[in-house]
Amino acid sequence: MVWKVEFYEDQRGLEPVSDFFDHLDEATLNKVFRVIDILVKNGPMTMMPYSKRINTKIFELRTSGKKPIRLLYSMCNNKYVLLHVFVKKTNKLPQKDLLLAEKRLKLIDYLS
Repeated sequence: MVWKVEFYEDQRGLEPVSDFFDHLDEATLNKVFRVIDILVKNGPMTMMPYSKRINTKIFELRTSGKKPIRLLYSMCNNKYVLLHVFVKKTNKLPQKDLLLAEKRLKLIDYLS
């Protein structure tokens, strides 16, 4: 089964996750697309080291290497929505990044 994955879009039509990709080097971008492809192919069966549950609604897609990228996502309206992306710099998930993903998820729920 193929799972649908979309980028979060704000009320102005901007896609912050997609915009973030514009600033990545080609090797890092390829790793990000590979892990997104794993999510598309495996859906809820995507496990570590590629995906990690953060809380009941938010999950983290993970790349490794010189520039590890984290994509926070959730299941929304029978599809995965990539809510937020950042470069991993610490061992713990920065609270501000989690709060932003949760805020975006609430906006999607509110508008649905």
